[in-house]
This record gives sequence, C-alpha cells and structure tokens, in this order.
Amino acid sequence: MVVSKRGYIGDEGDDEAEPRSGLAAWLAAEKKDHLLICDGLERLADQLPNRIDETLVAALLTVIEPSWHDHMRCHRELITPLLSTVRKRVPEIVTELALLDREHFQIAGINDEVLEQLTRLATRAPVNYETLGYILRCAFDGRRRHFEWEASLFGRVLISGNDPGDMAQAEAWCTSKQRPALPEALTARRTSRGEALN
Repeated sequence: MVVSKRGYIGDEGDDEAEPRSGLAAWLAAEKKDHLLICDGLERLADQLPNRIDETLVAALLTVIEPSWHDHMRCHRELITPLLSTVRKRVPEIVTELALLDREHFQIAGINDEVLEQLTRLATRAPVNYETLGYILRCAFDGRRRHFEWEASLFGRVLISGNDPGDMAQAEAWCTSKQRPALPEALTARRTSRGEALN
C-alpha cells in the first residue's frame, strides 16, 4: 500500500501512487506486516495435519500478540485523535468507527484462541487439527479483511484534507516509533508450494 499523488492511501498496483514518509508510510508498513502474519497463519493451516513447521509456529507465537498490541496503541495514540476531527467533517464515519471497534474486539478474541492452540502445538500437547485449522482460517481471514477495510477507510477520510497541525503531530508520532522486524520465517520469499527461497 502506498500514497498516491493525490494524497490518498492506495493499492500497490496504482500507477499514480508513490511511497511517502510519515503517516501513510507507517500505515502501509503496518498493513504489510499484518498481511505477512496472515500469510504465515494460512501457510500453517495448509500444512495441517500432515506437517507442522515448528519454526513458523515459534515465529507466529512471538508476533501475534505484540503486533496487535502495537496496532491498538497506534489507534489509541494516533488514529483516534485524528478521526475525532474528521467526525466534524464526515459525520457518517461514526457508524464505521463503531464497526471498527467491534472488529478490534473480535480479532483480539481470535488472537487469544490462536495463541492457545499454537502454544499447544509448540509444547506437543494434544491438538484437534480440524478445530485448529478452523481457528487459523478465521484469524487470517479476519485480519486480512480488517486491514483492507482500514486502508480504504483511512484513504477516504484520514490522509487527505486533515488539519495541517494534526498531520504534523501524526508525522512526529510516526517518526518517534520504530516498527519491530518480523521473524524471517514470515518474511522470506517463497515458492508456489510455500518453500523458502534462499
């Protein structure tokens, strides 16, 4: 995801789009990281029950909770204050924000279930693979849909037309925060069969 010349967040396939720093780049990087986590969850689900990639399980265990914590911190400290000014210009956004909050709550609950199941896998405790596969698919489907929707929502109302003072504060927030690197098990380029390329 990148920011187009018009100042909106867009898809990477947008010919008019170009990367920018600050808020848009932060949101694009966050979305990319969460989609890589989704890819890892899907890869694990596709392996069940015949093969368990323990390196992938360990990587997912280290990032699922911290990545969601960082996402919620970004909303508390950055997105919510910006959107509070947008509400005055775009009152219909209130309904969408309520849906956003509900999705955050639902995804946090699924994260807890995923972590419980992955911990069982990591410790070789008994696991119902059918249940695990269902939970993993709910998790990656929900996260993917959530981040695509957020990108669309923010592109429409957040990046373009905000108060310059608010945007300057947002840029400063983004500059002051560092995004932790994801484990290689989630970032390595893969073949069509999901095998890591060297």
